[in-house]
Amino acid sequence: MTGKGAYILNIVLIFCSLIYIVPNLSLDISEYQSETKVLSDSRVEEREYYRKFRSRVDRTLFLIMTDGTEWKISDQYSDYWERLKDSANIGKTYKLFMGNNTSLYHNPVQIEIEGEVVYALVEGRKWAYLLIVLTIGLTIYNGLRLMRG
Repeated sequence: MTGKGAYILNIVLIFCSLIYIVPNLSLDISEYQSETKVLSDSRVEEREYYRKFRSRVDRTLFLIMTDGTEWKISDQYSDYWERLKDSANIGKTYKLFMGNNTSLYHNPVQIEIEGEVVYALVEGRKWAYLLIVLTIGLTIYNGLRLMRG
């Protein structure tokens, strides 16, 4: 990696870590904003995107609540979809926690059904920890390169 490229990447990683990652890591789940809703239905939508000569299918699970709100759950949660959209859950209470940088009604950081955690906060933190380690490693690397001259 070139000198300028490593420095620019390091600045971007530091910025992203401080603005997006660290604020979400420092909070306990009780400090997150949450909404409690009752499930009335669910559906999966597929969209096909074309770019140049490639196509890609994005799948999204919609949890439709009794008050008319719809929570979008992207395919990164697909391992949990069967449990979330199970017809036996219709009429059950869902508690959805939103992160600092979560769009309203999109990919909550934790999902509970009737008080039982289905998707836990720690599930999404794996990548956050990796990015923090990469940021620290690249900062040390760039610091050593600067000291050497």
